[in-house]
Amino acid sequence: MITDEFGHSQLIDLPTHKGGNILDLAFTNISDLITDVRVLGHNEACKSDHFGIDFKVGLDVSFRKMEKREIFNFSKANWRGINFELKKLNWNSLIESKDPHVSWPLFKNTLHTLCNKYIPKKVIRHQFEPPWFDSDCDRVRR
Repeated sequence: MITDEFGHSQLIDLPTHKGGNILDLAFTNISDLITDVRVLGHNEACKSDHFGIDFKVGLDVSFRKMEKREIFNFSKANWRGINFELKKLNWNSLIESKDPHVSWPLFKNTLHTLCNKYIPKKVIRHQFEPPWFDSDCDRVRR
């Protein structure tokens, strides 16, 4: 069996579909770490013709404290300034007739320079706060 060839074992031995077949699988190469494997009841995990799979992984995971990071605060960007400068650029002379490997870094550096000039930055302190999650997203979430 291909799982044996790669040193893995398949942990699911009960049907995972309402038709009675085992369609959803869980593979591991360290069987001792996986415990309490079970196939959930129909619609227990979500509404589906498949049954959910639940198991525990016996690992001690410690979260590293994430360093503070600085990101662009797009909600306070000076978009008029950026657009004004983008319109002033002679794009033909900047990237025309150049190899994409040359044009792309020029284009990217131009945009990055304008972002640094016209978009203030903010510090994100929370490790689970994605950079795009702003106050508008937070308002919608609540």
